[in-house]
Amino acid sequence: MSQIKTLNRALDILFILTEAEGPLTVTEIAEKTAVPESTTYRLIQSLEKKGVIHRHSGQISLGMRILDMAKTIYEQIDQDLLTHAQPIMEELTNKIDETSILVVRRGNIGVTVHHVDGSHLIGFVVRNGRTHPLHLGASGKAILAFETQKYINRFITEIDVKHHEKLIKDLAQIRDDGYVKTTGEVDSDIVGISAPVFDRINRITASISIVGPKDRFNEQVTEKTMNAVIGSAKKLTQKLSNKE
Repeated sequence: MSQIKTLNRALDILFILTEAEGPLTVTEIAEKTAVPESTTYRLIQSLEKKGVIHRHSGQISLGMRILDMAKTIYEQIDQDLLTHAQPIMEELTNKIDETSILVVRRGNIGVTVHHVDGSHLIGFVVRNGRTHPLHLGASGKAILAFETQKYINRFITEIDVKHHEKLIKDLAQIRDDGYVKTTGEVDSDIVGISAPVFDRINRITASISIVGPKDRFNEQVTEKTMNAVIGSAKKLTQKLSNKE
C-alpha cells in the first residue's frame, strides 16, 4: 500500500470517529471506510500507538492526543477573527434562523472554530473542533477555491481526489460565483451555503456558512441565505482588512 493511500485511509478513520455519536467497532469502521477489516485493524493499531485513538473492550473512539491537537488549533486561531466574527454570525443566524459556522484551514482539512445555533428544535448539530476534508462540503470548498493554484494542485495530488477534473471545474465556478452551495457531501440531507473570508492582504483565511436540513431550503430561502452569507463574509473581510 502506498504511503499516500495509507495516510488517506488513516485520515478517513479519524474523520469517521469525529462524526460518530459514540465509539465504533473495527467492523463498523471497516464498513464505513470500505476498507478490508484486516487493513482497518492494522491502521487502528498504528493510530492507537500514536495516541490519536483510544480502544477499550473492542470499542474505538478518539484519543486524548486529538483533544490536545484541537485545543492547540483553537489557540492558534487569530483572536481578531473570532472577535469580529461573533456579532456578524449572530446577525446571520438571527436573519436565517439556521446554524452559522466559521471554518478555517489547517493542513488539508477544514476545522470549525466557531458556531452560532439557530432556534429550531430540529437542526444541524455542530461543535467547535469538528473536522472534514476541504474538498467535501460548502465550507471547505469555499476556502479551497481561493487558495493558490500551487496549493490546489498539491492538494489534489496528496489527497488523491477522485474525479479531480470535476473538482477543478467546481472550484473555478465557485471563484466566479463568490459562494458555494452543497447538499449531503459531508452530512446526508444537510445543505451548506458558504462564502470566503479574506485577510488584509487578500489571502483566504476562513469561510462563513449557513447549514441546515435540506427540506427547509426552498428556492426562496436558498436565495435569501446566499445573499446573507455573501454579505456576512464581506463584512468580516472588511473588519479584518480595516476597510470600514
